Amino acid sequence: MRFANPQAFWLLGVLPVLALFFVASFRAKRRALDRFGSHELMVRLASSASLTRQYIKMALMLSGMFWLIVALARPQFGMVMETVHRQGSDLVIALDVSKSMLAQDLKPNRLVKAKSEIQSLLSKLRENRAALVIFAGGAFLQCPLTTDYRAIEVFLDAVDTDSVSRHGTDLGEAIRASVKAFEDKSGNFRAIVLITDGEDHEGRTLEAAKEAAAAGVRIFPIGIGTLQGEPVPVGEKGADGGYKKSKSGEIILSRLDVNGLAQIAQLTHGVFHQATREELELENVYKEMQGLEKHELYSKEMAHYKDQFQVFLALGLLLLAAEWFLSDRRSSSDEWQGRFA
Repeated sequence: MRFANPQAFWLLGVLPVLALFFVASFRAKRRALDRFGSHELMVRLASSASLTRQYIKMALMLSGMFWLIVALARPQFGMVMETVHRQGSDLVIALDVSKSMLAQDLKPNRLVKAKSEIQSLLSKLRENRAALVIFAGGAFLQCPLTTDYRAIEVFLDAVDTDSVSRHGTDLGEAIRASVKAFEDKSGNFRAIVLITDGEDHEGRTLEAAKEAAAAGVRIFPIGIGTLQGEPVPVGEKGADGGYKKSKSGEIILSRLDVNGLAQIAQLTHGVFHQATREELELENVYKEMQGLEKHELYSKEMAHYKDQFQVFLALGLLLLAAEWFLSDRRSSSDEWQGRFA
């Protein structure tokens, strides 16, 4: 036997207090009678009240309360096996870790902002699997599909612009790596959230987007950056204060490619969102995820104990009812008739 609500047993501490109260009350009544005359006379005058029955009523009340407390603790015994099916959608989050993500048009920089977007999205996800792909000039699966969002956050914390050795930005490779991350190769329950500034150095993005659309995968790009653009720091996270320059010596500005990302979304029946400081776009992204089809993520057998509080509840109520209907008066044949021996 086990108890689902063992905290209820703390109420048992009330019973001894009540018992002492009743006993003290009985003794106080006896002392009060003794003050009016001899004990024998007072007992005979009060003979209609049975002290024995009063103790029985007290025992019935305390016993009833005891079993009600046991019922409140929810005793359980006897197991029932139940098959639990979990359904949801599959989501791959593709994160741009190229050097342009160090631009600081979103403070403290684009990469930190992108990580914040992912953490906020994970906090909203329910009943879905998610995976993490990181990319720059190449792309690879950082964390496979899982319902353990904390594991994704652990991988995410370790990501920086040196996590991918090949520099540049290849959005096409990022999309293909994300599609490969899905375990099921068909179904409209799959989506990619592409978090990037949109710069593409390889020019194969639209072809990869069409392949994803043909496979039934929707892409929801989240643009990180601004249209005005920002210089890209060089060195380790821009620590030396310099900026990336062209061959002619001019500082290069990295700008958010809204048109390119919007075209990816259009080709794959997704929706493009631009990142905001308040992260208001994530609520819309989450709603769009909810609109995806569901499939069975897993099923497993779970053992459940059966609640058996009903018996103890009935016993407690029965004892309290017996206390209520039991009179503390003697039967007429046992009462004193007003004559002394």
